[in-house]
Amino acid sequence: MSDLRARVPAQSLMQRTLQLHSAGQETPSGQSRPWYVGALGEIAVAGLLSLLGPEWTVLHSVPIGNGDTDIDHVVIGPPGVFTINTKNHSGQEVWIGGHGLFVSGKTTRYIYAAIDEATAAEKRLSAASDLTVPISPVIVLLSPGVRTVKAEPEGGVRVVSDAELLDILCGRPVFSTEQVAQIVRAAIKPETWHDNPRTELDGSSVAIQFNAIMARDAQAALSAAAGSNTNNAARASAPARAPWRTPSRSAASPRRSGSGSRRRAKKSSTGEALVKLIVLGVALLIFYVGVLPAMQAAGHH
Repeated sequence: MSDLRARVPAQSLMQRTLQLHSAGQETPSGQSRPWYVGALGEIAVAGLLSLLGPEWTVLHSVPIGNGDTDIDHVVIGPPGVFTINTKNHSGQEVWIGGHGLFVSGKTTRYIYAAIDEATAAEKRLSAASDLTVPISPVIVLLSPGVRTVKAEPEGGVRVVSDAELLDILCGRPVFSTEQVAQIVRAAIKPETWHDNPRTELDGSSVAIQFNAIMARDAQAALSAAAGSNTNNAARASAPARAPWRTPSRSAASPRRSGSGSRRRAKKSSTGEALVKLIVLGVALLIFYVGVLPAMQAAGHH
């Protein structure tokens, strides 16, 4: 591969998902599940980045270093160069302060990793382009829950939600059109980023296979949601039972309490199935409306 623009969003994560996913399973589970969820997040962010104007160049899943590490997205435009790290923790609480970033109370190394990633990218891209190219690291949280910011992140890292991403990218120009073009010419070369660039699998083929998994997962979620709704409707239309006539069957009895717990569990299960279905529907929409056209355009470079 001579041009990194041919790489598709989440290509590395999609390849890993396909390697670990059992062909007999409808939905990714076990070892493949984290890779699958991560790929959905990168696809969602790629859909947002596809809304940037023609003065921008976006590279996805850029291999860097001498191993299997990659950068989720490298974004180049007049306002600067950004390395973007996507984290799919939908609905979870986030605490931010200095080098600390906690998700649902669990510590992460996201800020350290973002700083290291941007530092390595800045060194490599500056050397390859013969320009001083400062790089701004960005962590994108997909649909996060409550965010608590005790202190701004260290190292110039920006931690934003997906809804805020485009606003922080589109700032005051710092590069001329000629400088942007010079940076892009260096950035699209695999050897700029990786010590031993290797021939990759065709990104379009990988994306099509992964899309088939997404479609099956969406169908399974739809069936689960429909099944839950059917059961709820059947229970609602069933004739009411005669009230218990003995004191031992009061509303406070263990029997009734357990029944209430089961109803709440079924309601929660229905809600989770619907949320999953919505997320997958959005991912499929983004793939066809944002990612697939970008893949086709990249094929013309």
